[in-house]
Amino acid sequence: MEFVRIDETTFQHYASGAPHHNIWQSTMMCHLRESNGWQTHYVALREQDTIIAACALVSYRVFGDYALFQAIRGFLLDYRDTALLERFSHEVIAYIKNNKGIHFSMDPYVMVHQRDKYGALMENGENNEALVSLFQRLGYTHLGFDVEEDEEIREPRWMYVLPIADFSEAELLKNMNQLTRRSIKKTQRSGFALVELSKAELGKFHDIITQTAKRKGFSDRSLTYYETMYDLFSPQGNIKYWLIVLDVPSYLAELAKEREVECRKLAQFHQTLAEHGDNEKTQNKVKSCQDHLASLDKKTKEVQALQERHGNEIVLSGAMFLLYGDEVIYLSGGSYEDTLTYSAQYRLQWEMIAYARNHGYKRYNFYGISGHFDNKDGVLSFKQGFGGEIHELIGTFETVVNPLVYRLYQVAKGCKQRLKGGRR
Repeated sequence: MEFVRIDETTFQHYASGAPHHNIWQSTMMCHLRESNGWQTHYVALREQDTIIAACALVSYRVFGDYALFQAIRGFLLDYRDTALLERFSHEVIAYIKNNKGIHFSMDPYVMVHQRDKYGALMENGENNEALVSLFQRLGYTHLGFDVEEDEEIREPRWMYVLPIADFSEAELLKNMNQLTRRSIKKTQRSGFALVELSKAELGKFHDIITQTAKRKGFSDRSLTYYETMYDLFSPQGNIKYWLIVLDVPSYLAELAKEREVECRKLAQFHQTLAEHGDNEKTQNKVKSCQDHLASLDKKTKEVQALQERHGNEIVLSGAMFLLYGDEVIYLSGGSYEDTLTYSAQYRLQWEMIAYARNHGYKRYNFYGISGHFDNKDGVLSFKQGFGGEIHELIGTFETVVNPLVYRLYQVAKGCKQRLKGGRR
């Protein structure tokens, strides 16, 4: 076996079908990191002419020519092959040391526990706890089974995943809860359109995220970030920005037609009562019609108020999706506060779930959640409504490659932070 540095074309050819392949271990994601000052190193273990293990390492200079190294989402190999993992890890650490690396961290795209949608361990579910001990034996420190987002690598350890490969659309809908199905149906009518954005239109998506971030208190990214993502991932169809947009005149016309139908039904019921006398069943039908008409009138007034503020075309909700390998990932999304009652985000999720299933993807990944299952922020309950399960990933491992220089870097970093604090 030979450990070698390979070009990005060779790497991407292997990575696209490798064990535990994921979009973070792709040339596109490496180019994104490069735009922020990181350097990429594609390395592989080759047996004769066949690559049997590889990863994309990224490094960032922090102390002279010395650098921190990461393998975001880990190695691309069969982690069950202990000998292969040991050999590849040894070669990677040696490579990092030879390239003035002082610290290495990675968070393998490997599940440690497979859980049901409520967080309980699944009977006979996947379990890779033994892999933690193996990494520790190889000299890594495990940063623990945290329940929050990893601040260093930034990718979540907990994910909410919906398997889709073995289900029809009807079965997927049936497995959702009633609220989710009803919310999807709410925007599956005339006037509500699914729109895919071009790069020139990404400002619409960015505005939604900015407003959502202010409302929910999380940090937003710049428009340039979304444009860069589009440039890197769209050529091969690995990214989509979708909106749900309301055409107000079409929706009002739909409500008017529905009202006419209901008024005719109500008139017929009143005629029945006049001709045949009081009847409890007919009276119940009258009340049902009256309630429906009241609901339609309320919807009409609400959308007319929105029309006055926003015009005839109203963006309700938006989402950003990454498509790679076996999965589609819902990476980010949001809705405007004054249009939340339309529940358009449910429609967006369903449209992409159906798209993913019909294009051969095996799972729909709602991506990050915390390891808390109390639903205080509502994120988990929203995702639970679609069915699915929780995947707890194995976590972050790190090792100090050059203890002396890393210690000096930590001291310098601490001094810099103290100086910053003193200026406040």
